[in-house]
Amino acid sequence: KRQKDIYRRIYAISEEMSEGFVSLGSYYDGALNDVTVAYNAFLNDNAEIFWMPNTYILATSGYGSDAKTVIAFEYSDSENRNSYTVADISERNRLKAELDNKVDYILSQTDDLSNEYEKEKFLNDYLCNNVTYSETGEFVGTAYGALVLNSALCEGYSRAFKLLCNRAGIECDLVTGKSEGEGHMWNR
Repeated sequence: KRQKDIYRRIYAISEEMSEGFVSLGSYYDGALNDVTVAYNAFLNDNAEIFWMPNTYILATSGYGSDAKTVIAFEYSDSENRNSYTVADISERNRLKAELDNKVDYILSQTDDLSNEYEKEKFLNDYLCNNVTYSETGEFVGTAYGALVLNSALCEGYSRAFKLLCNRAGIECDLVTGKSEGEGHMWNR
């Protein structure tokens, strides 16, 4: 229940927050672990929310019964630097509209396909034929990078495929692990 509450709070603030330091609620033993689980689930469920970073800083604010669990997306000191992928809300909305338009365009090409397998294969082939693998760039780990900029690493490909499949009504999840000793993401 606590993880679901945190998830819902993160989802709500992801759409409207312009500041990088947000309270997620009262601190309790295990709160930081619950935030980690909830945030990872949030990122994996919502490929269309590409502006949220993979990294964040967790902390507590206040003391005793007034202690709060806080998460920072925009933070900088001598040892840490973290920021949104896109902090400006109007820019974020413009980029999100670009992504939505591209997803609609791609999915419109599946309208005449008769079953899930044909749609899934089309979406896979679309990504393989239109996206270039790249390890550098601001959006390479996102669906936006793969679909709008046509450049992504495995995470971007996977998030794009999940977004396309889910919008087409095909169940698709992200899987993380290692391949040849390196971190990797793919789809199930």
